Parts: sequence; C-alpha cells; structure tokens
Amino acid sequence: MYGLFFYYYHITRRTSLIYYSLAWLVLGIHYLLGDEFVSLLSLLVFSSLLWMGNLEIIVENLIPLRYEHELKYFSLFPILLYLYVFPKLGLKTFILAGLMIVCVSVLLLIYGNTTLKKIGAVQALFGLFTLIYLWHSIIFYLQFITALALAYLSIKTILDITLVEKVSLATNISNESFDIKPGVFISEKIPEIFIESGLVFSRNNSRREGWFWITKLNAPNAIYPTNLPKMLDIIVKYMKNAKEEGRHPIIVIDNLEYLIMENEFETVLRFLSVLRDYAVLHSATVFLGIDLDTLDTKKQHLLKRLVGE
Repeated sequence: MYGLFFYYYHITRRTSLIYYSLAWLVLGIHYLLGDEFVSLLSLLVFSSLLWMGNLEIIVENLIPLRYEHELKYFSLFPILLYLYVFPKLGLKTFILAGLMIVCVSVLLLIYGNTTLKKIGAVQALFGLFTLIYLWHSIIFYLQFITALALAYLSIKTILDITLVEKVSLATNISNESFDIKPGVFISEKIPEIFIESGLVFSRNNSRREGWFWITKLNAPNAIYPTNLPKMLDIIVKYMKNAKEEGRHPIIVIDNLEYLIMENEFETVLRFLSVLRDYAVLHSATVFLGIDLDTLDTKKQHLLKRLVGE
C-alpha cells in the first residue's frame, strides 16, 4: 500500500502522497508486530502522518484553509501524548490514540469535497474501532477490515486525480515559430491556430490528441468540471513534455464561465493563480476563453488583476 502511494508521489510530486505513504508503512508495523507498546506508538505516528497528509490534500485540491501552517504543528501532539501519557495510562492510551485518529478525520469531514468527506468518514470509523480496541478481540478484525476499505478508497481517489505519465501533444501544427509571450491571457475569442496546436480544455468535444472535454459524462478524454486538481496535473505534465520536445507550451481553457459556475469563484481563482505560476516557470502561454460580461464588476476586476491586465 505504501509503495503505491510512494509511486504516485514520484509521478506527481504531491506532498500529501509522501505523508500517506509513510502513514501506511507505519500502520503496517501496527499489524505485523505483536508488541503492544510498539503497536500503540505506530498508531500515534500514523495519526500524525495522516494529519499532515489530510492537510496537504485539502490544499492540493484548491480548497481554502485558514491557519494552514499553524495547523501543521498539531501533528506533533500524538508523539508528545505517547511520551507523557503512556507511562501513566499504559494500554489505555489506545483510547486516546483512537480519539486522535477521529480528530484527524474531522479535517476532511469539514473542509473536504464529496470524495474527501468519504475518506474522512472511513478514517473516523477506523479511529472509533481503535478507541474500543481493548474491549473485545473481534474489534481488531473490524479495525483491519476498515483499514482495507480506507486503503481502497484512498488509492481510488488518487487514481482519479493522478495523470498518466505522458500527455499527448497535438501534432498537426508546429508552434515553434509562434511569437507569443508567456503568461495568462483573457480572450472572448481565441484564435483557431492556438486551439489547433495547444492543449485544450473545452465544453466542445474533439477526438484529437491534446483535447479534453469538460463534462459530467463518463467518456474518453473527459474531465469532470470540478476536478481542477487533475486538470492542473495534466497541464503541468504537458508543459514539461512540450519543453522537452522543444515546443512552446500553449494551453487553452475555453468556456471558463462554466468552470466558475460548477466551482466556487474563489476556487477557480486559486486554480488560476497556481496555473499562472507554472506558466511563468515553464515559459508557457495560457489562454482563458470567457465572456467577461457573464461576471459582475468585482469578479471581472479580480480575474483581470490575477492575470496582470
């Protein structure tokens, strides 16, 4: 399990995955070693790493989180708990370990999207079984089954937001001679030459390489309108591939108003802010297709200021 998380960390460099990888490695120690003291310590370390992983995955999913940096210090609490409480309570510390895991799950239950809330619910269930771990021997098996369910749901979620290792580029037109500046630009009508030669996200469907259909349907090259993290992964991978092939990375996000309608405006701004930074880093050009009249004056101003207009 931890190997899969580490593999996907190697592909995407998502910080949450390295924390989850280490968390599942430590949880394996909990089940494989019979020593109850080591088992308890592994559960507390597991809750610390799970806390960090949950924090990071919330941020990576472009969900606003207040006191993001301050909350990271809470991850030290389970270890301090073990050092100062265990000598007095002994194995009853399992109750506190269970409570810690339940507290960790609250992050996803409060701030997460629908998928992350499901993971948070299973994490909470795992914590509850840990809390009553010493009451009956059957609880161990229920806890183990819950851990398997959590593993399956976590990996499925990672697969949903993780890109294949290479993004195909459009090959019908070369863009080497384009004289365009890197950055993010707003345009109600994007020139066809850029649509034909770049990476495109659009409400219109096309079967050409490098074209993704923004839709709620399950179809080839389809991407769900609220899955902005996956869209960002695809774009970043495309930028790297284009640079390796000596091409100028061109990205077209058409019908931006549809993404704003399906997501909160602040979430889309956060997505575009990260995208702008990657565009500068990789000398890429991003075109945003949108009719600004669909937005109120305040949102128009925020969007223009974000792209530097």
